[in-house]
Amino acid sequence: MPSYTCLRILDLHNEAKVFDFTTKDMSNEERNYNAEEEWSLIPLLPGYVAFTTAGKNQFKLLILKSNNQLLFFWEEFSLDVSYSNRKAHSIERLAFYCMLKKYSLESNTTIRSILDLYDLQVINKLQKLVYEKFPL
Repeated sequence: MPSYTCLRILDLHNEAKVFDFTTKDMSNEERNYNAEEEWSLIPLLPGYVAFTTAGKNQFKLLILKSNNQLLFFWEEFSLDVSYSNRKAHSIERLAFYCMLKKYSLESNTTIRSILDLYDLQVINKLQKLVYEKFPL
């Protein structure tokens, strides 16, 4: 489950520049069908942290901000579910693309799944934070 502490809403969220995904490709089982929700955007917010398993490895994923741009920091912990023995880490601009490629995960793992962005509660929480600052 992701962490919501220290989430920051940037001015660029008002322009939907960092709304990276839509919910339109979710199955009916993954969401309650709602035509308005079907096309809603999912914001990527600095401060968002997710602890996840991808392939056989444990990862800590963090979205950061630098010069009004998003950066994507990851740490790999192999099989260590306590996340205390880091094996590798990096920071990138391409939404964990290099991490997925490095661990040969790009064909069967999506950014949405590793960030837990198929969970409607997570999506609604992120959207609510943005809409509180920038009402529709």
